[in-house]
Amino acid sequence: MQLVQEAYLANRRTYGYRRIQIWLEQQKVLTINHKEVLRLMNKLGIHSVARKRNPYRPTKEQHHLHHYPHLLQRHIQAERPNQKRCTDISYVHISTRNDVALVAATLKQARKKMITAGTLLHSNQGHQYGSHSYYVLTKEYKLVHSMSRRANCWDNAPIENFFGHLKEEALRQYPTLSFKETKQIIDES
Repeated sequence: MQLVQEAYLANRRTYGYRRIQIWLEQQKVLTINHKEVLRLMNKLGIHSVARKRNPYRPTKEQHHLHHYPHLLQRHIQAERPNQKRCTDISYVHISTRNDVALVAATLKQARKKMITAGTLLHSNQGHQYGSHSYYVLTKEYKLVHSMSRRANCWDNAPIENFFGHLKEEALRQYPTLSFKETKQIIDES
């Protein structure tokens, strides 16, 4: 019970019994059945905070300066690290901007840390990804850009899932964070 409580608190009270079981196996090298974890959580009176699902709403046709072919085609498995990447923008309540400059700065930062020439970089049809600034950077970095078609969200599912978990597990329980505090939590996640 003490280890289940520790796992629960270490993960900001967001882990359910399945993820606590995995955490215990990885962090404490403890083999335990997920049903036992559920039973112990019930006994402790603890439960994960349920994620809120956002229903998909297709947007109107957007006009881009640059269009890219849909190269990913739901083939998200990669043979090597950084062969394929997905990108997107997700709104956090205290965000200071959601523009082309944000996308360009993110791409420059990713170039320093992980993206190499030839990386397939997939995005949705956000206007930032069709901008000329983004086009110039992807050409300069020799990236292969792929873009989903309208109302086709499947290829961007990994990044959407990542943002969903980040918001739910790291930010939702702190409704009044400053920009600096939010940035620190995101950097630590």
